[in-house]
Amino acid sequence: MNSLKTRSKSVKVVLCGNPNSGKSTIFNRLTGLRQKVANYPGVTVEAHQGAFHLSERPNTEFEIIDIPGCYSLAALSPDEFVAVDLLLGQNGSGSVSPPDVALVVLDATNLDRSLYLMAQISEAGIPMIAILNQVDIILRGGKRINTNTLSKRLGVPVIPTVGHTGKGINNLRSALADYEKSAVSSRFYKLHPEIESFIQEFHKSDPDSLSRPELIRALFDRHGPAEKRFLEVSDEPTQKNLETLRHSLSQRYRGLPFAEAYPLAEAMGRLAQSVTALKRPRVGALTDKIDSIVLHSVWGPVILLAVMALIFQSIFTWAEPVMNMIDSVVGTLRYSVSSALAPGPLSSLITDGVIGGVGSVIIFLPQILILFFFLGLMEDSGYLPRAA
Repeated sequence: MNSLKTRSKSVKVVLCGNPNSGKSTIFNRLTGLRQKVANYPGVTVEAHQGAFHLSERPNTEFEIIDIPGCYSLAALSPDEFVAVDLLLGQNGSGSVSPPDVALVVLDATNLDRSLYLMAQISEAGIPMIAILNQVDIILRGGKRINTNTLSKRLGVPVIPTVGHTGKGINNLRSALADYEKSAVSSRFYKLHPEIESFIQEFHKSDPDSLSRPELIRALFDRHGPAEKRFLEVSDEPTQKNLETLRHSLSQRYRGLPFAEAYPLAEAMGRLAQSVTALKRPRVGALTDKIDSIVLHSVWGPVILLAVMALIFQSIFTWAEPVMNMIDSVVGTLRYSVSSALAPGPLSSLITDGVIGGVGSVIIFLPQILILFFFLGLMEDSGYLPRAA
């Protein structure tokens, strides 16, 4: 008798957020994979995929996609176009299945900017779970974010985490296991009346070709994938209406990019300022004092040049004694082997090929170790993004 096997259900999860918000660290914590993590923008240059299972749902496989980090859905670079298309259920040439749930990583140290992106993702109507990452930095600085209030305002669960230590990851897994109930479908934010009128008129004539978020992206992202799809399905009068609307908005905002104008007030005004409160008067955190020096318009570049000069000098000065020792050991070993073997092809292969070849490579090992030590130190301390 053949035994019946329970078919495994697949849940598509998209992990999104600003660059340098700890997104890739969360990805590694959930999947156990080793992805490059660095403290500077642009480390994720393509969509990385992984899969994991939860003990609460053994027959469900969660397929997670770590999309390129972006500050908004107003895509300008190819990486951002990849992120937007995956969120909207497009692959550039046709429809793909939209994500079942979106994990939006909010940077607790820069909540305003993170909520700006989240407000735009809400337009896509994707069920969401918010991950409030780097809360340890906020607490050390004397601040507290009321996650319950933030969750009520956003209408989605908010899970505080510390990605590099794994704190809060179990709570995130529990929220994912019950994502159908906990990840409330996102709401639409009402935009400028001219935009709303354009969307309504388009959907009256063609209700199925483009969704609301795709129309918004077609409006704001000139020469982007959404605009190309809009041009394929719309007639000439509708295309002229789009250009007229763009011109009208540009005049109204007096040059302010309207891709930033409509969700910014929602993100910075009602959401962030109402849920952030000081536990005690902030005298001045150590990082702020350091930033006031290394980010100074005059002293900042001088410090950067001094740091680069120190690294350059140390690579040669500190490594020289060890390099001389390695060169001496390799030379002694070559002499000993050549003395023990009779002259010929075998002796030449071992002394010149094996020992000489390996020795010519490992002699640079001290310099490489010193260089990577300083690079790791600058990445972990956060100096690299400040220097940039």
